[in-house]
Amino acid sequence: MRQAFWFTHSSFPLEIRHFDEDCLVFHPGAGDTFVLDAFAGFLLGLLSPVAQDSAQLVAGVAAGLGLAVDQTLQDQVDERLSDLYGLGLIECDTQ
Repeated sequence: MRQAFWFTHSSFPLEIRHFDEDCLVFHPGAGDTFVLDAFAGFLLGLLSPVAQDSAQLVAGVAAGLGLAVDQTLQDQVDERLSDLYGLGLIECDTQ
């Protein structure tokens, strides 16, 4: 099974602003603005041009939000990564 590594595109640094339960994200490459929930916004903020696998991202979310690392959190992170990828906000590389 190939492992997925997630990252943002360095040519288009995302502008992220957090507002209570929402997060606004501007993608300069596409010229689009997205409204995300706070969880997705936090996860997106952990991503950078340096690729990370989902286990690293789960650990970052758990540490940053004070959550336990368990299967539920893993599933939430995986689902949000898929959503962010579908919106074109992040990239994926499989190795």
